Amino acid sequence: MKKIKLLVVGLLALVFTSSSAFGYSGGSGTEADPYLLASKVDLLELGSTTNDYSKHFKMISDIDLSGTNFTVAVIASDTNSASSYFQGTEFTGVFDGNSNNVLNLSISGGLTNDYIGLFGCIGQGGEVKNLGIVDCNVSSDYWVGGLCGWNNGIISFCYSTGAVNGNRGVGGLCGSTDGTIYSCYSTGTVSGDLGVGGLCGENSDGTISSCYSTGTVSGNAGAGGLCGINWIGTSSSCFWDKETSGLSTSDGGIGKTTVQMQTESTFTDAGWDFADTWFMNGYPVLIVLNTELKTYRDWLDNLGVPGNEQVYTDCPSGDGIQNLLKYAIGLNPMDVCSAQDIMEPVADENGVSIVYRKSKGIDGVDLFPIWSDSLLLSNWNPNGFEFAVIDQTDSNVTWKATHSVTGECGYIRLKAQIDD
Repeated sequence: MKKIKLLVVGLLALVFTSSSAFGYSGGSGTEADPYLLASKVDLLELGSTTNDYSKHFKMISDIDLSGTNFTVAVIASDTNSASSYFQGTEFTGVFDGNSNNVLNLSISGGLTNDYIGLFGCIGQGGEVKNLGIVDCNVSSDYWVGGLCGWNNGIISFCYSTGAVNGNRGVGGLCGSTDGTIYSCYSTGTVSGDLGVGGLCGENSDGTISSCYSTGTVSGNAGAGGLCGINWIGTSSSCFWDKETSGLSTSDGGIGKTTVQMQTESTFTDAGWDFADTWFMNGYPVLIVLNTELKTYRDWLDNLGVPGNEQVYTDCPSGDGIQNLLKYAIGLNPMDVCSAQDIMEPVADENGVSIVYRKSKGIDGVDLFPIWSDSLLLSNWNPNGFEFAVIDQTDSNVTWKATHSVTGECGYIRLKAQIDD
């Protein structure tokens, strides 16, 4: 039975490898010209083409893996489950998610397959960055994670959501690490037997910094809110939510209440960068992976709104309204008024809280919100829009606002004036 299973895996690899002659969606695999990944076909081609594992890759869109239930890691899978050591080809290249997500990753490895995740093993010199793993459902035996089973390289600016289950070395983002993980987080549910953690199951000899986790964690031994077992690794400036995880202990990181985890000073006091890396949206969120911010930037570019990087009081069309690409946390114009910063008409006195990410270098300039129920410049005016500052930090300002507009939806931008 064992030989039959290995033969089938080999045949699948052969079929996918044969398609590599068509290339990916562009690029040549160098640092200056990485292979471009735009689809599920591209990602599967990478997984099956081990000769490319030392090359450079960049995603140019979200990739949805719905409809396929894998039994081994998509990229850099283990080829001999009878051995406890990794027997496949490690990924030693650079994988840049480019602010995109891999959606609906489903792996059912059973009780025989190890090194399970989008990546089975990231080797020394390998790097995965700027990537979201969204709504994964991953389960197997040893070394199981949403992003990777085992990390010997570098993982940065990544996050994972969904559910991860295994036997030993089970983590929401990474099963076990000997490498580096920084500026990452996981919110998924994690369960297993030994070495189970919200972010990383086991820190063998790795370094984890400026990371957090919030998902429910359960295990029989060595279970922790952030990390299950830390052998000789180190962790610094890391946190986990004691309430949502259901655990008050972790072999690494600092446990906080939900309120503390949703307070910016918890993280800035630990040296986290809330100018270029993080902003608060309930919990900290990576700027590079905030899809609303990305969408809004694209929308501004399509409108031809200038960058206004130097002169803060200049405005795109002489209307006194500044460019949110520079100032705002990022709004996503939507057909339905449900997002936090695209407001429904409100009649009660409580109003709506609106949070903006403040730009660096705006000393001497006051910013305040302005409302419109249309994107026409002539419609940008108060329109009964009233606000008051209710909270302010070095990186965010929160307004409590109400308005009397009765349209189906509206948009908010920032207006600026020189501080007298």
